[in-house]
Amino acid sequence: MKTLTTLLLSASLCGLASAADTITVYSSTQFVANGSWMDFSVAKFNTSMGTLTGVTVAVETASLSGTAEVSNLGGTSANVSVFNDIENVRGTTGLGYSTTGSTIYDTVTSPVWSTTTIPASSAQAFVIGAGQDFSFTDKIITSGYWTNYEVLGAGTVTFQAQGYATIVVEGGSYSVDSKTVGANTRFVVTYTYVPETSSALLGGLGFLALLRRRR
Repeated sequence: MKTLTTLLLSASLCGLASAADTITVYSSTQFVANGSWMDFSVAKFNTSMGTLTGVTVAVETASLSGTAEVSNLGGTSANVSVFNDIENVRGTTGLGYSTTGSTIYDTVTSPVWSTTTIPASSAQAFVIGAGQDFSFTDKIITSGYWTNYEVLGAGTVTFQAQGYATIVVEGGSYSVDSKTVGANTRFVVTYTYVPETSSALLGGLGFLALLRRRR
């Protein structure tokens, strides 16, 4: 019995040492622009799969795109002095993901905004150049928030993203119309967990230990 118990213990510990697993879930992809916060739903971890041991949140963005039309309402020519695009992301209450921003400074446009003069009482449309991406660092969620990421069965957590352009014009009065500058965005959550089979194995070890004490 001692030999059998020792073998089971050794095999079990080997299994537990490599028991951690991961599962990655995704929100839908949405075009984020014009300053409004948009909701992104991501599936929670189903506790029937095992015990949650880690949560990492990532934000993926595709190439910046869109257009912005600047109208010069004054009687003299005007020039754009700032053309930046900003995207903010955040989690809803209790997710341990605070508001984080990323800015593409000196956004590339066609025509080039920094060398384009807008005549008096005229408008100029700027098309956003491809290949410009926002960058967000993956966020490791601390353990105090894990309970908000898990549920027995099915459920979701909600993140939000907001995108907008900052355009400043020198000289005269102006307005910015038809601004749709933004990027395709989605949230990705990776759960690390110990599968339920390993939990059962641990329970079996406890039973063997009890059996030994009784003998």
